Amino acid sequence: MQKARQAQDEALSLYPDHSRIDPALLALEHAMCLAQEHDATEACELARHTVLAIPEAHRTEILSVRAQEVINTLPARVRATRAVRDLGEVLPSRPAGRDRNGSRPSASWA
Repeated sequence: MQKARQAQDEALSLYPDHSRIDPALLALEHAMCLAQEHDATEACELARHTVLAIPEAHRTEILSVRAQEVINTLPARVRATRAVRDLGEVLPSRPAGRDRNGSRPSASWA
């Protein structure tokens, strides 16, 4: 995970100051790494801060989906913590075209 963080930091340094979405997505990838390392509080705080740093009018579906993936990565036993709830409160209830796990429904071929 350390190499992934270094690559994320290097990528962030290449973006101009006015760029918003791509750096936010990189920050959410960092939050995913933290979640996979079982640091639920830090992962959710970073994801929440990242979402709130983007003006509401510029919050894209992919941003919401990635932030929800941070929650989905966490073990069920920690999903009731305050940090997880706080992150969930800044996300739309369900991004358009996605189920409650953030996945697109599979096509029916019947």
